[in-house]
Amino acid sequence: MEASPTLNSKVQRLINVQGVGSLTASALLAAWPELGTLSKNQVTALAEKITVAERSVAKSKDQFRSSEKKTDRTEPSTSSG
Repeated sequence: MEASPTLNSKVQRLINVQGVGSLTASALLAAWPELGTLSKNQVTALAEKITVAERSVAKSKDQFRSSEKKTDRTEPSTSSG
């Protein structure tokens, strides 16, 4: 399937960034279609929000795992054999 000229232009702009290939560019545009229309300042602000959100999720996962360990105590067996 042929990409639209607008989408193709956005992909080309993204792959000009070192380390970004066509697959990464396509994935980024699928997740954030506004990427091709944002200014540098807006992209920076978006990246900062994503970083904060990722840290928050990671912290929540760590807290959840920690609480699981505290409640994952097994009762000693009282049956005699």
